[in-house]
Amino acid sequence: MPPRRSYWIGFYCAAAVLTASLCWAQPEPLAVLTASPFGGGTEWDGPQFVGADAKGRVFVLRAQELEVYPVGKGGGLGEPKRLQTAPLTEPVVIMDAAMDRHGDWVMKDKNELRWFRSGKEVPLPELHWGVTTVALRKGTPIVAVLPFPSGHVQKSDYLDPPLLLSPGEHDWSVLAPSVYDTAPDFHDYTRVMQEQDGRLLVDAGADVWLACRYRYRLVRYSGTGQERMTLEVGGAKLQQRSDAAVAASLADLETELARMPERPEATTTITVNQSRELILDLTEGRDGNLYLLLAGDESGTLLLDRFDRARRVLERVPVRADARGILSIAAGKDALYLVPFSGHATRWRIPWADVERADWQPVEDVVLDGLEMDLP
Repeated sequence: MPPRRSYWIGFYCAAAVLTASLCWAQPEPLAVLTASPFGGGTEWDGPQFVGADAKGRVFVLRAQELEVYPVGKGGGLGEPKRLQTAPLTEPVVIMDAAMDRHGDWVMKDKNELRWFRSGKEVPLPELHWGVTTVALRKGTPIVAVLPFPSGHVQKSDYLDPPLLLSPGEHDWSVLAPSVYDTAPDFHDYTRVMQEQDGRLLVDAGADVWLACRYRYRLVRYSGTGQERMTLEVGGAKLQQRSDAAVAASLADLETELARMPERPEATTTITVNQSRELILDLTEGRDGNLYLLLAGDESGTLLLDRFDRARRVLERVPVRADARGILSIAAGKDALYLVPFSGHATRWRIPWADVERADWQPVEDVVLDGLEMDLP
């Protein structure tokens, strides 16, 4: 009997030592997430966008050439596949693009829409409203628009402009109406854009999320366009940019415009918004949380917000990456991918292991469905 008791005592002691060792081996939480470059050595003129499919495979769109590059395990870009379309009568100028879980793409080409299903372009009805952002829901495009007609619209539509649209066989159907009860004066364009310009996300449950670019407002819509949730931070107030930041943005836009194909018959007017862009893009992580990429200070710092829908908690961590301006993000199997608009800019990714280790801090002044959220 004594030897048996000694055996169990020895077992418990060993287990205690092992448990203590595991606790001591836990790494410190990361106060700042550091992004690493990927896809180095491959760059091009014109815009680029990133997407991930249901398996977490990541792809980069070279928008000007309509080419899709797979991202390898080591971060390199593989051989591209060109999306099939009819012969182009003029160069494409893609200003927004989104890929869905099946690998299909929808893009905003000037104020037109291009939809590629299984790599082939599918025609869409003509759209007569100014598009701000695009997404795919259950394999069908969905677009957010400004309440300014860009073509002929019915008088009834003018008096009740849309916010979210989806195509039917011959026309577009309204999923959600604009907050405006009539199309505003075009001189109010900047003010309206600050109110409604945003980024779209369709989650795994097919709900639609619209994040305002210039105000911290996130709205969740059902597939029938019903508002299901509204989240605001800081009273959804605008923040003004410095004169230096406005001048830098103007220079960047002029540089990017110069790289695009020449269109002698076209006249381009560049207008720089005086308000700071807050929400750059958003994606749904493989953990079911929403991740929002935010512009930090004007030195180039980024912020990453995580909205845990189950706990109804919004948390934040800074991100170190030399990236400014417009970015798109995607949740890959191994990492969170951040891709700047310009094909000459460095692409970035953050391993999920680092995201999980981050020292997430609660965001203050959050209002969810009209109720102030208590800090955890």
